[in-house]
Amino acid sequence: MAETQQPSRKFDDLVDVVQTLLGPGGCPWDREQTHSSLRKYLLEETYELIEAVDSDDLKGMAEELGDLLVHVLFHAEMAKAAGEFELGDIVHSASNKMIGRHPHVFGDTEAATADDVLQNWDQLKREEKGGQRRIADAVPKSMPALSYASELQNRVERAKVEWREHSDGYIPSELAESVTASSEQSDQEQAVGEYLFETIADLQKLGVDPETALKRYALQFRDRLETAENAAGTTPIAELSNDERQRVWRESGQTPD
Repeated sequence: MAETQQPSRKFDDLVDVVQTLLGPGGCPWDREQTHSSLRKYLLEETYELIEAVDSDDLKGMAEELGDLLVHVLFHAEMAKAAGEFELGDIVHSASNKMIGRHPHVFGDTEAATADDVLQNWDQLKREEKGGQRRIADAVPKSMPALSYASELQNRVERAKVEWREHSDGYIPSELAESVTASSEQSDQEQAVGEYLFETIADLQKLGVDPETALKRYALQFRDRLETAENAAGTTPIAELSNDERQRVWRESGQTPD
């Protein structure tokens, strides 16, 4: 039997579907949901999208992006019913933010490289917060520990803070040799992945949960960073001289008498 051609759908059609589901006579389960109750499903859909991206599954990406779009519409419709905000507010906010964050495209700011764009982005976000935005503010604490630690480190390094006490790091020489022996990213990731996997197993044998341990240490690092920023006053750490930047960082790690 030949497949029945499905009618083409537009964005407004999806909005109508969501409104019907949440409206009188709609789906009983959907109508019971709240912003908080949908949180775990939003997270699941996000991971499913990431999996589709990692698998280079374009059809899967289209489907999972659609699922995320449904979540946006659900939150917008629930908020509208509660008098909180609505879809137009989301679109307006997103449009203004994208235009405001890209003055090198919509304005007269210069940005020749991707690094220039990131520096401008950080400066703009500080200005939005009255110049008081902290480095870690844009890194959600709810992120998984490894992703959280990695992004926190990226932000600190962009602020030019030399935070590592051991310049040569902790990577075993055998792992470093395995990574540098190949120029193929897949081979490098294989070596690093194996090292991390084995390390997790070793830590668990010691009775330590690696996720909890890493997240706890990363949050302590964040606290130290905020202490350093407080010591810097109104001047962003990235704009201090190198000596001053390292001084406030060094003193932030000292235990009070």
